[in-house]
Amino acid sequence: MSPTESLTAVVTDIRKIEMRRFPIPDASQTDAVLKVELCGICGSDYDYYVHGGTLALSETPRKSSGMKSWVG
Repeated sequence: MSPTESLTAVVTDIRKIEMRRFPIPDASQTDAVLKVELCGICGSDYDYYVHGGTLALSETPRKSSGMKSWVG
């Protein structure tokens, strides 16, 4: 049985991070779901956190490491 939600740190405003729950999608026959163990930030992530702006991937781990949880 797989978990149904993930707890995720999300930048919501300048210098503000909130923990939010997101549904974990099911894996289709050609997909895999990864459990992210570690996630770092890059310079553009830090600039977005400090100065604000638009970051399309703000809820996507961009420098992450994890393990396969399950496959479709």
